[in-house]
Amino acid sequence: MPTPEEQRQYTNLSAALQQLGHSFSGELPAATASLHLHFVDGQPRLDAYDRAGKISATLPTEQTPKHLRDAIERLARENCPDPDGIVCPL
Repeated sequence: MPTPEEQRQYTNLSAALQQLGHSFSGELPAATASLHLHFVDGQPRLDAYDRAGKISATLPTEQTPKHLRDAIERLARENCPDPDGIVCPL
């Protein structure tokens, strides 16, 4: 069970991820309902889920715009200490 401080940190990180999702909504699949930021082989990954709970996209890809790629990297490196990542609704 997380401590109150860990819960506050997770809430803040979730809010930052939600803000990223809203800022880059044009680059995410139209049906994106939630995001999951985590690491795979040391690299940040952003999974976009639809309302049915299915992954609709995993970013970054080669087609991901540099500004979104940089934002994912920055958020993950600065704010994602949890190995399971951060989840937030949009």
